[in-house]
Amino acid sequence: MDIQVKDIPAQGRHISYDVESFDWDLAEKGLVLVDPIHIALDIQRHSEDEVYLTGELSTKLQSECVRCLKSTQLPLRSDFHLEYVPFPEGPFENQEVLSAETLGVNFYDGNQIHIDHDLQGQLFLAVPVHPLCQSECRGLCPHCGSDLNFTTCQCDASPTDSRWTVLKKFKYKESDAKSKT
Repeated sequence: MDIQVKDIPAQGRHISYDVESFDWDLAEKGLVLVDPIHIALDIQRHSEDEVYLTGELSTKLQSECVRCLKSTQLPLRSDFHLEYVPFPEGPFENQEVLSAETLGVNFYDGNQIHIDHDLQGQLFLAVPVHPLCQSECRGLCPHCGSDLNFTTCQCDASPTDSRWTVLKKFKYKESDAKSKT
């Protein structure tokens, strides 16, 4: 979507619309969405060229639980604030060093702001790193593969590491330890 800077009224503008996941090629980027992405934006123009955009996007993500591998649907929601200023003109030699305040500023060229890329970024930031089907998911048994949410297996729960079995044969003699000190 493009926003025409000069067409933003003094009182601002509210825009609400839906985007299908195929419009942004999200399946190619690894996101499978169940519902369209609902986007609500409040756009304010400050000064002649500064534009503040406050918004919310929401949808449902089809994902796999990282513990039990069950397919699950997760709600995604992101509230965000974006600031846009015109791209600086002229040579870059006289430009000031970026400060912490200016790192969050986005630039636009001409009279149009292309916001799709920034909105996609907000969507990706809302995706959980470790999606779970439920917060109490117990996962799979590492020995037999049973889903521990539905069954209890009879596997030995004590951790064993075959690299340490050689040390079980080791005989420690206290008299040897005292003579070496």
